[in-house]
Amino acid sequence: MAVDEEARRGIYEKIEASYGVKVAKDMMQHLPQGGADALARKDDLVALEQRLVAQMEVLRHELIAEIHIAGRKHLMGFATIMAVFNASVFAALTFIRF
Repeated sequence: MAVDEEARRGIYEKIEASYGVKVAKDMMQHLPQGGADALARKDDLVALEQRLVAQMEVLRHELIAEIHIAGRKHLMGFATIMAVFNASVFAALTFIRF
């Protein structure tokens, strides 16, 4: 159940009457604005952690796949360049007699 501003004011006034203004202000700073519904429980944090770990695992696999694709692409480009270079050298050596 969320605590509305009127209830917060009533709590503040009761604490102020019993313990003084400083203690009342300090206590109100420790109460969440939205009440207990705004607080995260340990179960909430565990569930959040599990979701984040799962998302990170998916991203990890996607990144590895992208790295493999880029590596394959660069390897094929390099192999093509080397094949052309070797063919050029072979052709030059074949047509030029020493």
